[in-house]
Amino acid sequence: MGATILVVACSSRLDRVTVGPPAAPAPPTSAGSGAPPSTTAGSSSTNIKGSITDTPSIHVSGPRRTQGYDGFVALVVADIQSFWTASYPTIAGGQAYRDLKGGLWPVGPRARDVPGCGEPRTDYREVQDNAFYCPDGDFIAFDDAALFPQLESRFGRYTVATVLAHEWGHAIQHRRSYSLSGVLTELQADCFSGAWMGHVRSGGAPQLQLSDTDLRRAITGILEFRDDPGTSAQEQGAHGSAFDRLGSFQDGLEGGPKACDAYSVSPPVVLELPFESQADAQNQGNLPLSALVRDVPKDLDRFWASVLQQSGGTFPALSASVRSYVDGGPYPSCTGLTAADFKVGVVYCPSPEFVAYEDGGENAQLHDSIGDFSVGVLFADSWAKALQHRLGLRTDGDQASLQRDCLTGAWVADVVPRPTRPTTFFAISPGDLDEAVQTYLVFTQDANESADQALARIGSFREGIFTGLPSCGL
Repeated sequence: MGATILVVACSSRLDRVTVGPPAAPAPPTSAGSGAPPSTTAGSSSTNIKGSITDTPSIHVSGPRRTQGYDGFVALVVADIQSFWTASYPTIAGGQAYRDLKGGLWPVGPRARDVPGCGEPRTDYREVQDNAFYCPDGDFIAFDDAALFPQLESRFGRYTVATVLAHEWGHAIQHRRSYSLSGVLTELQADCFSGAWMGHVRSGGAPQLQLSDTDLRRAITGILEFRDDPGTSAQEQGAHGSAFDRLGSFQDGLEGGPKACDAYSVSPPVVLELPFESQADAQNQGNLPLSALVRDVPKDLDRFWASVLQQSGGTFPALSASVRSYVDGGPYPSCTGLTAADFKVGVVYCPSPEFVAYEDGGENAQLHDSIGDFSVGVLFADSWAKALQHRLGLRTDGDQASLQRDCLTGAWVADVVPRPTRPTTFFAISPGDLDEAVQTYLVFTQDANESADQALARIGSFREGIFTGLPSCGL
């Protein structure tokens, strides 16, 4: 797993932006932590004008600089209030929604009289680089001088909106008195944020236009607010991996508030993995590309041979047939494939049967910008395509692609480190699942596919991990 973060295109981590609880005796719940890279990602919703105080629940105290997102935030807050007025009774046995008693506070260096959370007042130092909900005063505060302007500039306005919706999710939790704790509290708030976004996506907020680009950028922003690889789910302040957080956001996006309310009785599985050794921690779980190319193919052979053996079938080894080619060719000869097919980085050829990978070029860029498992996903996809071909299944089209993502997830579930794990040639490390999600986002972007298609691929990958081969149609 690599430490570099990918945002739409390959870019490197520059500064650290923390979105966590303020230093107060009674810490409120918060949006998470991450390090947005330097990527300009404005929203398509650029023509919304108005004052941030157009919504009465937003309070400004002291001198404040006007921000470009003011009218947008006012509309978002008004719509979140409307959404929960309509939706809350459906998860609370008909009980009416109560709006925030303390309202919402944009906080800058010269803000005055902001309510305190465990102390008389909140000053800018306590909210700097933060957004948080305080249950004591039933209010939300956010850094209006640095954090939100950065989020808008780098990820677009709908990332600002998802942070606000996440904090509102904590307010809903407070009203419902759930018994969740730690990272599960944060994941449920992510789910509630996704539920509101799903309402916007379905046209429930005519005044807010959510484009495909807006949704993709918001997803990318969510990936940034994740725990560092190796963080334990039991660690104080843990908020979840990108894999877990996006999964919960998808739950809400697709299932609405009821899917999030269900977390109280059936919480999601959290896959935050510890490093297994000091050496693994030092290199952030990132294998050299040569070691990954050596080990992953052998393990894919092991897994699929074992799976087919249970049904009386066989899976002749592919790892011995792996070939390499250099960036720009010459490419191995394969019936039905063109030079463009080899641009992906790892290619399955059915006739004559082999798998080829680009030595350097695309794979080196993916390894260095996302991490080693980005290339591992490509190898797993090629092995899944080989399985489809050998079983006489379709290998082309969206459904075949989604099936391969599911099959990749089934293999990943088998190489998660655990005491009862079988002997394998490869095991995933902390951060690898985040890298897989980032890879699906990048490859759907490169293929000019929609954010919905990216989410569908990530969803199929998750299905394979959590429910295994039956969910993959095998």
